[in-house]
Parts: sequence; structure tokens; C-alpha cells
Amino acid sequence: MYCELMEQAQTELQNSYDRVAQEYAKQFYDELDSKPFDRKMLDWFIEKVDGLGTICDLGCGCGHIANYLHNRSLEVCGIDLSSGMLKQAQQLNPNITFQQGPSGRIVKDVVQRIMERTQAPNTYQVSEVCQILAKDNPELRGKGGCWGIVVRANNFSCTVKLWDGVYTVGLQYLKSYNYLPAECEQMQVICDACGSC
Repeated sequence: MYCELMEQAQTELQNSYDRVAQEYAKQFYDELDSKPFDRKMLDWFIEKVDGLGTICDLGCGCGHIANYLHNRSLEVCGIDLSSGMLKQAQQLNPNITFQQGPSGRIVKDVVQRIMERTQAPNTYQVSEVCQILAKDNPELRGKGGCWGIVVRANNFSCTVKLWDGVYTVGLQYLKSYNYLPAECEQMQVICDACGSC
């Protein structure tokens, strides 16, 4: 049932973009001309990835970002869910390869691979006091806004002691209170005395 609903939603999304593709391309293909900040960010990106291989514009739409990168000597390709958008992209950018695909799943897979390869520094310290940000994590439901104490700092997560147990929490679900070490020690003493942590 869930898979059928997801497929239906994806088909509806694809069809909606197919219907507006031509108008979208007219309206947005040259939008970078009036967006100096976006161009600056893309130029910074180009500096960072130059020489690393083909850059894939996921959810490329009419291909205006791929075109910007291509015009600055990067090897690029584009992937989009909408065949209508891809038709516009190919017409406007004949020197760039575009193909149809479910970019949402690809983005998730790419981000996961990057996280596995990249050792992002975990700045949390053992005994640091943090706030839990539940966001969209069902495992943290009911704990948003609660504070906890870091008992272990992992590569991409921290093991945090809360009032009702110990949890391994992704860094995106933590916010440091930036307490001084002495304040963290005081919180630990309070926690131990109350038995709440």
C-alpha cells in the first residue's frame, strides 16, 4: 500500500512538472543573471570540485544550473523526474547529457555515501549538555526540547543520557547549550543527585 501511494505521488509530481515544463523554462532558464549570490555560491562550488570528475545536477529542471557549470568548463550531466523538463533541458543545452530518474532516492543515496566517506568533525565533548531537537525523528518523539548529557562522541552521532534512558542521536538532532566545563559538571551532579539521568 505504501509503495503504491509513493508511486502515485511520484507520478502526479512528474505529470505536474511535465505540464508546466515549457513555461518553467521560459521563466527560470536565465534566472541566474539576476542572482549574484547564487552565482557566487556556484563559483565557490566550482573551485571545490574542479577536476574531481563529472558533476550531476539532480533535479535539474530545465538545466540552467548544469549550463552554468558547463560554461565554466566542468563536465556535467543532469537527472530529473520529469520528461517534459528533460526535453526543455536538452533543447536548451544540447552539449549536456540529461536522463530521467527519481532524483530524490539518488540524493539520499549520495548523501549517505558522502557521510560514510567524509569524517566530519564531531565537536561535541563527553559530559557536554545538549538540547534534543526531535524534528522529523520518530525515535525522539516526546523528547524535543529536553536536555541530555553526552556520554560518548561518535563520528556522526553522540550517545546521550536523557531522563528516561540512553540514546544514540545524530548530530543534526542535537544543539549544544555551550555551557562552560564547570557548568556541565554542575548539571551532571544535579542529574546524578536526582537520579534523572
